[in-house]
Amino acid sequence: MNVKWYRGDTLLEDENYNVNSSNYFCNTQVQAYNKIVITIGNMTKASRHLKIYNISDGISRQFYNDELENVELIEQITNNNKSLNINEAQLKILPQNTSGVLFQRTLPFTLYRNNELYGKFFINTSKSNTNKTLYDLTISDYIQILEKQTFLGGKYTNKTVSSLVAEILGDIPYTLDATLGTYTLTGYLPILSKRDALQEIAFATNSYVDTSRSDQIVIKPLPVDRTRAVTPSEIIYIETTQRNIVTRIELETEKLTQKQATADELFNGTISGLQTIIFDAPKYDLTITGGTIVSSNINYAIINGSGAVTLSGKDYEISNELRVKENPFVVSTDIENVDKYTTTLTCNDIDIMEKLNFVEFTIRSVFKMNNTKIGDLINLNGDVARVMQLSYDLKQTNIYAEAELEKYYYADTYAITTENGDALSTENDNILEVEQWV
Repeated sequence: MNVKWYRGDTLLEDENYNVNSSNYFCNTQVQAYNKIVITIGNMTKASRHLKIYNISDGISRQFYNDELENVELIEQITNNNKSLNINEAQLKILPQNTSGVLFQRTLPFTLYRNNELYGKFFINTSKSNTNKTLYDLTISDYIQILEKQTFLGGKYTNKTVSSLVAEILGDIPYTLDATLGTYTLTGYLPILSKRDALQEIAFATNSYVDTSRSDQIVIKPLPVDRTRAVTPSEIIYIETTQRNIVTRIELETEKLTQKQATADELFNGTISGLQTIIFDAPKYDLTITGGTIVSSNINYAIINGSGAVTLSGKDYEISNELRVKENPFVVSTDIENVDKYTTTLTCNDIDIMEKLNFVEFTIRSVFKMNNTKIGDLINLNGDVARVMQLSYDLKQTNIYAEAELEKYYYADTYAITTENGDALSTENDNILEVEQWV
């Protein structure tokens, strides 16, 4: 096989290769080329046709089992979506061919085991030994990418989850559960990271965000059915830890109301061209003199002008609604322990307060993974618990994962009240399924 690299009409490199495998790396470094001519001289067998499926521009390296010393993954979510956790992996690579090895930050890195996808990641850190024969990498998923990107927020009335997720994620690949996408949201988001914006949606809709075993972000409801029972022969280690009992859950919802009759001055100065003004609090009814408002929402305005410009707007009144759910399993000796949540988004299709769980105890265990995923409800040693974290090494012949799980309290009815004490008793829709499992 002959390959010629050009910059315009200038030939930069002309190399011949004896291709001896179906996956072949052309060990030639060429810079600033914009055309490649590949000529196949002959085939190993007569009367065979050659088909080119793909040509990748740039360096794409594949590292196989004998080049990997270890591949340790951590997949995780948090109770009641307090945050969006980042899935991570650590790798030690001993490349057989070091030519073209360049582990730069944010370069994509996809992991497979027996041709099964285990996740798409991006390089966080890399270091090597002196002679470049061993590389130590830490890689993380799309959630880490979202942490570094800003979302400008806004105010929403009956905004569909599908449209808001699309605004947040943009070109980042994702899958959104179809039913979840039809839900509508009312409220607002301040300026925050895209990671935090997506977490607010997950919290309001009782869904979870996951990248494990996928090359994209997956947003779906938390499973309510048991996925598997772990048999005693699959368990190596198990430990149950009783938590300090949460006696009460408090949910504070912030809402905006237009209140101000006259506008305040938000910006007064001289500009030339575009300028972004970030507000210290949500604003409405923006007006400008000496320029134009290119785009805006309650959190910011991009203005254009040449000379003296004045931007004015009105303040919202922020009110808070506090709702409380008591744990009916509390006894007189339990010390008060309150889980507090604050949200600015309300899902019009579900009552998130009904979905917030009291954790009875946590379980740490090592067991045969067998396609167990984070978020799953599994039966482990007689307890039905949700998998919150899995840590494992892809190099194992049979993967045994170190897992963390949460077992929840369930009751026929939880008493939910507002700040003024109005009762809002509600049935817990998980209890019947749990009784069946037991």
